[in-house]
Amino acid sequence: MTDAYTVLIADDDIQIRRGIQKILTDHFSGTFTLLTAENGLTAMRLLDENRVDLLITDIKMPLYTGIDLIERIEQKQLPTQSIVLSGFQDYALVRAAMKHGAADYLLKPLDLPDFVRLIRSTLLTLMHTHAAMPPATLHWTSREQQQLIQLLNDSALPDLLSFYRAHAIAADDTAGLMLFSRTTSRRSLSCEDYLDLMRGVLSAYPALRYACGMTRRHVVLCLFCTGSAPSDAHTLLDDLHSLSFGGIRSTGLPQYIRADEILPLYQSLRKQTEGWFYDLPPSCTPQAFDRPEAYMPLITQDALSGKNTDAVLHLRELFDLIQQSKTDYDTICRIFYDLFDEIMQKEPAFIRILGKHKLTEIDLPTVISESDSLSVLRARLSEAIYVYIQDYRAQCSTQDEHMIREAKAYIEAHYPDNLQLSDVAEHVHLHPNYFSSVFAAKTGTPFRVYLRKIRIDHAQMLLRTTEQKIYEVADAVGYKETAHFNRAFKEVTGQSPHQYKMRNSQ
Repeated sequence: MTDAYTVLIADDDIQIRRGIQKILTDHFSGTFTLLTAENGLTAMRLLDENRVDLLITDIKMPLYTGIDLIERIEQKQLPTQSIVLSGFQDYALVRAAMKHGAADYLLKPLDLPDFVRLIRSTLLTLMHTHAAMPPATLHWTSREQQQLIQLLNDSALPDLLSFYRAHAIAADDTAGLMLFSRTTSRRSLSCEDYLDLMRGVLSAYPALRYACGMTRRHVVLCLFCTGSAPSDAHTLLDDLHSLSFGGIRSTGLPQYIRADEILPLYQSLRKQTEGWFYDLPPSCTPQAFDRPEAYMPLITQDALSGKNTDAVLHLRELFDLIQQSKTDYDTICRIFYDLFDEIMQKEPAFIRILGKHKLTEIDLPTVISESDSLSVLRARLSEAIYVYIQDYRAQCSTQDEHMIREAKAYIEAHYPDNLQLSDVAEHVHLHPNYFSSVFAAKTGTPFRVYLRKIRIDHAQMLLRTTEQKIYEVADAVGYKETAHFNRAFKEVTGQSPHQYKMRNSQ
């Protein structure tokens, strides 16, 4: 464990957060590790995930208040000192905070000498508290444990050894490693609960230093002990392996190794677990898989608009290719992330639809990252795609109806002009070809036929109600040639303009 104390600064005012950070850095250099939160929810999460020695919190914040944070500290009996910041009008809240265990409070705006004196006093309390702690409580914090897991995923051996040196681990110390499947995330037991069970088992072995954390697909456990493996090592691993219940899979019982050999062991175990995604034995070696062109039909206009059932069929073909290749899990994730990225680039409406389903069972990133087998991913992704396309069709229908109304209004206002389809398409901001197909589909009439009907309707009205000559009526409704007007009029009404005028005038 490092010598620095962890301070959490929680305030929704960024200037106050930065100001406190600067004061602590300037006056207590190297003493504190600083965490910040812009609202109470973030602060609550940081309290739960990290060992926080000192909380400096605003009394009023969005989502959770400072009092809520101090009550959490009190309920969980955390070894965290707390200082409350408030305005003059908040004294009743301050009294409530002090009742729940706040060490002290300061009024805003902060007075620098008073703040520094209070921090020095609190620091003395922290030093006294830490000196009284029994050695068994000095395990890594959750943040430090997750940092080690992250190094195993993303770093080379020198970075890992640097972490070891910072935490008093020798390269030749004994280490053990286990990986567990995260399939429990969709069962009654959450991964966080599973970690709690694991920590409960490990609490019976105070001589061991351990780190347990989560990656996208695994719960990871690292064990460290000074010198050779302890005599009860196999008993411990048996206890841990007993947690593999309810379909949870693990890599078995690894042998103890040197601490500096844990990185290649981790990489080997990850490769072994790739077969879990296909429900295959560990001996099956995944093959390379290039980005397939098979998913390109999924992003055609017909597939996206749901005018045919090709989208589901193309998705099945893509899954068949993946099944045949037995490619690794990370490549599969990239394939589908790339697919949906291209869909959203081609049709931005899907960005809004994706946001609509965020934090639901069919949120695409969640479906991709949390499906623990290919069969589950196929079923959940097919369901999500179906719902997304239905939403897209409904959204397009609403947009098309608005576009048709705009187009009809524009035609009604400009029918006497030399009006072209491209003029109307430009007015509603659509490509002429796309506008032509949508207009015909929604109105049941091609654009030219619709325009002719509008012109002839107005011509009939003029012939009935005015004394204008036929050539004058033709010009008034957009026909520059009388012969062309006569043909169009007869095609629509079944009689010539002259006949229509004579009969209606009588």
